[in-house]
Amino acid sequence: MMREKILDWQSNLFDEYLAYRKWSASCAPSTQRTIQAAVFGFFIFMNENGMANLSDITAQQLYDWHITSEHESVRGRNLYTSQLRLFFEYLEERKMVPPKLVYALTHQSAPVNTNVKVLSKEQLEVIERYREQASTPMQLRDAAMILLGLRMGMRACDIRKLCITDISWKEQTISFTQQKTGVFVTLPMPTEVGNSLFRYLSQGRPKREQPCRQVFLSHMPPYDGLRGTCAVRGSIDHIFQDSGVENPGEFHITRRTFASNLLRAGSSVSLIASTLGHTTVHTAGAYLSTDTETLRRCAIGCAGIPYEGSYGL
Repeated sequence: MMREKILDWQSNLFDEYLAYRKWSASCAPSTQRTIQAAVFGFFIFMNENGMANLSDITAQQLYDWHITSEHESVRGRNLYTSQLRLFFEYLEERKMVPPKLVYALTHQSAPVNTNVKVLSKEQLEVIERYREQASTPMQLRDAAMILLGLRMGMRACDIRKLCITDISWKEQTISFTQQKTGVFVTLPMPTEVGNSLFRYLSQGRPKREQPCRQVFLSHMPPYDGLRGTCAVRGSIDHIFQDSGVENPGEFHITRRTFASNLLRAGSSVSLIASTLGHTTVHTAGAYLSTDTETLRRCAIGCAGIPYEGSYGL
């Protein structure tokens, strides 16, 4: 265990910092593990190099940790460095380290921004036909899962854990705590989603001797609740199998398509972020690139602007 290799004051400081991170912004378990690995890794580096206190740390030593990181890829190195940078900003705010020390932790490359990929019109038509024609238990399960992602923006991990008690048929809502962020959300349940869930629960869900709270079950004996997201992610493959249309290959594209549709419908970025359960609006800003019609209105024409190029053009 890495905690056994660090001092008590370091362990206590980390616990205080992690509590602060959880309070200031929800952290998924995977993020917490990355934070621990980065901070503990530096504490071990401190102890191995004779730095007894935070006041002993110099910019050169911080930079030395950065360039000797065990991660071979630039992406991996930047991921851990960014978490340590946040930790040192926390220490600086509390005057536990000299100001500007954090500048010794630099990026090895500029951040990369990519356009958000969403489902095409043809792919949406395939999903709609599958939903309308679904009749077997597996097809009914696939249809209900895909609509939860496409019409409500739910992640595969949250669909897998969805409980019958999370659904309010009277209020037409679904309420749950997001596994990734820890944010509790209550989402309106569109009629087609409710219909697909009802069809699965009444016609497709396996019968069990003992009740199970989870909505989606394995269709293999003993028909337990799903333990992983393979069945949710596999619904994409089932739907596009033999369809003649390109398989998008990932379930998360349904969530991105949902956010993109909200944007095109005129919803604000803050509303989209709230609906997705994001803690800030910055993560939802990536979906702006999907609204090409609105982006065209932002373009400025060249009419009335004198210009001259080469060859008299």
